[in-house]
Amino acid sequence: MFDRDAMDKILFNLLSNAFKYTSAEGFITIDLTANDTSAVITITDTGQGIAPEHLDKIFDRYYQVNNAEMNLGSGVGLAFTKRLVELHHGEISVKSQFGSGSTFTVSIPMAAEIYRDDVKSDPVEYVSDAMMENGDGTATASLPDNTKPESTDPATDLPATVAALEKILIVDDNHDIVDYLSTYFGGHYNILTAYDGQQALAVLESEPVDLVISDVMMPEMDGLHFCKRVKKNIQTSHIPVILLTAKNETEQQIKGLEMGADDYMTKPFSINLLEAKVQSILRSRRQLRVYYSNTKEVVPEKMAFNSLDEEFLKNAVSIVETNLAEPDFSVDKFSREIGMSRSNLYLKLKAITGESVTDFIKRIRFKKAVELLEERRHTIAEIAYMSGFNSPSYFSTAFKQYYDCMPSEYLGRKEVEKGDG
Repeated sequence: MFDRDAMDKILFNLLSNAFKYTSAEGFITIDLTANDTSAVITITDTGQGIAPEHLDKIFDRYYQVNNAEMNLGSGVGLAFTKRLVELHHGEISVKSQFGSGSTFTVSIPMAAEIYRDDVKSDPVEYVSDAMMENGDGTATASLPDNTKPESTDPATDLPATVAALEKILIVDDNHDIVDYLSTYFGGHYNILTAYDGQQALAVLESEPVDLVISDVMMPEMDGLHFCKRVKKNIQTSHIPVILLTAKNETEQQIKGLEMGADDYMTKPFSINLLEAKVQSILRSRRQLRVYYSNTKEVVPEKMAFNSLDEEFLKNAVSIVETNLAEPDFSVDKFSREIGMSRSNLYLKLKAITGESVTDFIKRIRFKKAVELLEERRHTIAEIAYMSGFNSPSYFSTAFKQYYDCMPSEYLGRKEVEKGDG
């Protein structure tokens, strides 16, 4: 009863450490044994070893031993390994003598009943608990950790299933960090990964993403230039970006924010703080879309988080208004005039407003119709055609669906409101 991918990561991380701190003349051995209850994996090396004062801390997140002789730990590798072992209800321990080597021991229980609560009614569910590929390039994990987001979002009262549909792209050339963050966030978000800026741009070209967490120092294309490319491209400028860096100089942080980053964190960082930032950013996006859905206004200044998106919304509104009286104004024509493909236009509007292109057009049409109704200079039939509807009857039916009243009733309500005022 074990997850093959997770076990591969456990062994890879432990062997990587052993090879890293053992000289070419040293020895590394792997033993697999079994006792009455568990399978036991032991990895022993004749490397540098670990001082006693560090032994109880090496499995902590981002704990590193730094001195003239050694620089132990990648910051997340051993913590990630320990988490995977715990997901198997196992234990990991270390014995070491500084200057003479280390022995890491992993014990995995063999009894099937140990996993009964994980398996529930479907034996496959346990596999996904550790780390399971979804077949579309994303990874989903479910960690029994009390630091995870709650089942509902208190700001919008949205169920946790909403968050599960949101995609986070994690970009870092350190595979340990990518694995760690993927596993941590994978229980509540769909996770995409890339290992430099160029790979990340390729992912964004093919996948809609709700948020990006990116390292700054990477080969091929660093995080600063990647962020700039994201924020200068109209198709991706709406995507929030959180930058991670080992540098904590104020100047470096300012440079990242100037590139358009939505937030900035320095390594080593608190995973709980990063999670809070992710939740806060995504919550604010959701709240804005909820606000937009509850109002009939179209105000680009209130909808956009940056000037490029604001300009895009203003242009979109202008194009629809210019073609307002044309009942055959289609999504195809809209996409041609704004210079985007149908799919990219849909994704862009959906990301900012939560609406489809058709609903966005309809919103502009009704906004104009209401303005004309309140002017009281035209008949309802005239307003129907002026707003781009094929017939007055269809206009009245659609108006009732949108405003929950007929056009004449709408005017009556406005008169009552004026009278009360």
